[in-house]
Amino acid sequence: MKTSSGVKIFEILRRRLSGFLALVLLLTAVLPYLGTGLIDTSEVYAAGTELQPENLDPDDNTSNSTIYHWMRHSRSDDDWTSYGVRVDFKGKIKSDDTYSSGFQTTYNHAGYEVKALIKNSPVTNTDGGGSYVHFGSKPRGSGSGNADGSDANGFVQTVENVEIKTVMKPSADKKYILWDLYAYNKNPSIKFLNLRLSADTEIDGNDGARVYINNEDKIIHMVNDNHYSSYPKFRSFDIVNDDSNIKLDPFNVAWAGTYYERGYEGKAWSFTDTRTTDEDAGVSLGWKDIVMEPYQRVHRRVAILARTTTFYVNENEGIDRWGSEYAIDGGCPGSYDNPFRTINYAVSKAIENNWKKFYICIQSDMDMPAILVNDNDLDITIQSTDLKKNCRKNKDVYKLNIASPVGVNISAGKITFQDIIMDGQNLERATPSI
Repeated sequence: MKTSSGVKIFEILRRRLSGFLALVLLLTAVLPYLGTGLIDTSEVYAAGTELQPENLDPDDNTSNSTIYHWMRHSRSDDDWTSYGVRVDFKGKIKSDDTYSSGFQTTYNHAGYEVKALIKNSPVTNTDGGGSYVHFGSKPRGSGSGNADGSDANGFVQTVENVEIKTVMKPSADKKYILWDLYAYNKNPSIKFLNLRLSADTEIDGNDGARVYINNEDKIIHMVNDNHYSSYPKFRSFDIVNDDSNIKLDPFNVAWAGTYYERGYEGKAWSFTDTRTTDEDAGVSLGWKDIVMEPYQRVHRRVAILARTTTFYVNENEGIDRWGSEYAIDGGCPGSYDNPFRTINYAVSKAIENNWKKFYICIQSDMDMPAILVNDNDLDITIQSTDLKKNCRKNKDVYKLNIASPVGVNISAGKITFQDIIMDGQNLERATPSI
């Protein structure tokens, strides 16, 4: 009896010791990275779980304001096998715009390169563009692929035994284009995943459109509000890293500067505060050092927003004036650094320039404007501002005083109020506000 009990006790102790040693080995690999925010512990899967390609509708590529389009790299008919595919974004000038009619956000409509780098250790400033694999280049995990890039959305590519899939689709409310990255580490060891986008920027024909990168607020914003070659149309392109209605995972690296430097070594390994001014700019941005444990699946998401003419209005600090001679620090009147004073003036300037779809962002509480909407093509959105002066993120929701005697008269067209408090001040009106 004693011998049998002793054997059982020994076996129990042996198993527990084996389990303890296995735990020690796992912690030895993982502990150096815990607390750094680099390890994503949200999704860990068994080794047999792998990413599956998705057959997504190529025509489901528009939000209310933005259009995306995958394409073959434009170097030559054959170079897509090495240089892969690109993704381009355009903004809607009219509500029914398609990719062919929207305003551009990249030079020559060339789009963004998407490149992946897998390493066994954190990236350094000496890791340059030559170390990357261009997304969509052969071989692809889902087959040879189409040379025109039409199958790029949702396909799976394997790089260094790590599967990568990128998916773009409109958000449920059609406000954004959502860009989802999925990756799965098929290796028995930790891998560091780096994903990088780069482009030569140009907003609606303005090759000197300003680029803002704000590390504190994690803002990546491009806008043609400066007087570069012609008077600006105040159109913009944003990588949206923060929205209370959608879970997003901010890019942790971003750089902007002279366009041809975007591929230089070390340009994309930090989040650098930048404001370009009247220069031919390019950007490089993405996720750096996503730590993937063995057989782990990770997910990252950002939102894309291209927005047509957007005027900013501030009743306390704005001035109703028009002309490049009134530009302040590069921004023409109507920009967030140089706002108008009244909504009525902003509406009049948009209509005067025949801009049918436009946004008005209020930077202060204001009275309800007197607006006549009588054109079927008019599509006006009035909202609390996304940006304050110096391209700082706004977190306030402003009020429109609808107790004032004036209001909006709509006989044709469309007007939308969003992210605004309609404040009646507990008073009765003799006529409707709208």
